[in-house]
Order: sequence, then structure tokens, then C-alpha cells
Amino acid sequence: NNITMAGIVLGPQVECGEGKTPSVAINEQGVIVVAFCNAGNLECQVGQLNSEIHFSERATYAKGTYPWIAINKHNVIVEVHKALDDDTLWYTVGTVEMGHAVSWGECVKYDDGTCPKVSLNDQNTLVAVHQSQALDTLWHYVGKVNPHTKTVLLPPYPTHYRDGNKPMVALNNNNQIVEVHCQSSTGVNFLRYMMGEVDIEGGSLKFINDVRFDGGLNPVISLNNSGNIIEIHQRPDGLFYSTGSLKTGLSASKRLGDEGRTPCIAMNNVPVGIIVLQSGTFKEPIWKYRLVYFKGTEQWKEFTTE
Repeated sequence: NNITMAGIVLGPQVECGEGKTPSVAINEQGVIVVAFCNAGNLECQVGQLNSEIHFSERATYAKGTYPWIAINKHNVIVEVHKALDDDTLWYTVGTVEMGHAVSWGECVKYDDGTCPKVSLNDQNTLVAVHQSQALDTLWHYVGKVNPHTKTVLLPPYPTHYRDGNKPMVALNNNNQIVEVHCQSSTGVNFLRYMMGEVDIEGGSLKFINDVRFDGGLNPVISLNNSGNIIEIHQRPDGLFYSTGSLKTGLSASKRLGDEGRTPCIAMNNVPVGIIVLQSGTFKEPIWKYRLVYFKGTEQWKEFTTE
């Protein structure tokens, strides 16, 4: 049954199988890709947005941990992850073939650090962020994906843009961005978001604000071409979300539910989103998804299968 909440309508929760720290991406054609960690292997599954999503068989594409994935309308995929045994960060580029399988390129080391995240637009512009492995410093890259060679053109060094931890960035086709991260002060974790744009020529991110909006952990954020934003994070008493836009900023956080860890969110321009999260118990590393439906912030359209 759908659950109507302030700002969003949630579809029913669907259990999918074993996997930790899942990541999800969705494009305009409704192609959905989920990446997750399973006993040291990085695995992915491809699905098609429908009233019910049927995912392909899981396929292993690398060794590692903390995967994060992005897809554009051309079915180009970029994935980043941390190595299993050290603090090296790696990317791999792929394409969705025949609607259900991913053809991957080689894994390429691009830095050292932790908590890597990536976002990709339809011009194959890429923004990647990560945290230093030793300090609470945040770093970004602006790059260009070559889907034919399955490589990314990156600058030789990242740019330091803030202090904090657990960064996440979202990019749209207008080269607008929204970033979210944690900061810790006297044992308290609070969350900040920043909005801005990509300076393509300068290879940098230009932020126009820096707003503290809640306490919590593991913030994730999604942005579409219309400027709609949805953000999800963990607090000790459950999962919370905020909605908003590049014009309005984020609303006050509202409760999403009691269960779930390491949430992630992806949204396209219909707009329909998909929330993927890991089960709330450590003994049960199951990943689940639920669809989220919304159109703008005032108007609603129930999801229907064409």
C-alpha cells in the first residue's frame, strides 16, 4: 500500500536480497542500477521502472567496499568505491547493454580517501567527492567521462572545498549542484547542505550558500533538472527526509520510518524516485527498495504504468 506523507508518497517496501551499503541510480528511461557489497564482492543489478521492478540477476564487477553509482540518459554508468584492504579509491565506467546487463571497463585508481560519491549528467560531466582517510576534510573532482574508452578525464589532484565527513553531491544537466555532509562538534553530528554550480572550465564547484539543517548521519541527496531536491539521513530514532528545490532550499526534516541503515535516493525528471536502504539489523544484511512519487512540491501524480 502507498503511504502518503508530507511532501512525498511512498510505495510499499520490497525486499531484494543480500547486500550491504547499497547505492541506486535512475535515468529518464526508467533504467535503475543498484550496486552493493556482498562478502567483499561488489555486485550490481539492473531493473526497469514499472509498477513492479524486476531486477536482473546479480553480477560481480569488482572487489571493494562502499560502492556509489550514477547513470545518465545515454545508459552510461560511473561507479566509485574504496578498496577492501587499503584506502585507495577506484572508479569504473560501464554501459547498460540490452536493458539488463552492464558492460564494464577496467577499475582505475584515482585517489586515496574514504566515503567516495559520484554524480553524472547527460553531458557526461562528472562530479566526485570524498573524505580524507585521516582527517575530516572534503575534496572534489570535476571530470569528463568518455563512454567509448570507458575512462574518465580527471585533473591530477582534487580540490579541498570544506571540512566535514560523509559527503554526497548531486549534479543536473544545468550544471547545478547540491552537496550535503556531516560535521561533528563536541560529540554531536549535524548536517549541512550547499547549493551552487559547476565551473566546467575552471574544474571547480562554486557554492552560493552553506546551511545547517538537522542532526544525523549518512546524508544522501538527489537533484533533478527541474531543481527538485530530496534528502534522506539517519538519526538515532530512525530515518528522516527533507524535500525542497534549488529556489527554496530544504524543508524541515520529517520522519521517513524507524527501520533502515545506509539509505540512498535517486530521482529522475518525471519525477519519480527510488529509495534503497539496508535492513535495520546487523545480522540481516538485506537491501530493500521503495518507490517515491512526487511532482514538484505542491502537485501530485500517482505512479501508473503506461
